Amino acid sequence: IRKKGIMTSSFLRGERRNAQRVALCLRGMANMHHVVRDNIKANVIDALGVEDVYVSTYEYDKIDEFKEFYKPCHIRLHTHSRDTRDVYHMIRLHTLDCLNAMVRSEKQYDYVIVTRPDASFEFDFARLFEEKAIGTASIDNR
Repeated sequence: IRKKGIMTSSFLRGERRNAQRVALCLRGMANMHHVVRDNIKANVIDALGVEDVYVSTYEYDKIDEFKEFYKPCHIRLHTHSRDTRDVYHMIRLHTLDCLNAMVRSEKQYDYVIVTRPDASFEFDFARLFEEKAIGTASIDNR
């Protein structure tokens, strides 16, 4: 089902879910999470059998609600900057925060899904993977 970083639809249908370890990295702005959280839960967390959620986001007024819903094993909060020159730097920073936390945890994952907490997924992951092979990168923390 998994060959050198290829994920197939049988994994996504759950046939091999118990043998696969999946982590989710939510990075970036979370202030609209209440609009898409059920979508992310159904179409990513539940559909892919996500074990652990890592978060790097900004402080905002509903962060406690966000933490209660996702129950992240790691969360790092940043102060939001209105300086648009920082955008690409912050994208990299949020992603690296999550990935570094995964490495420090010493847990091994077969797949890591990296997305924004305000993204909505309206497609069938299984159909996507029937047509195309998705490559993965590995982080060796030895």
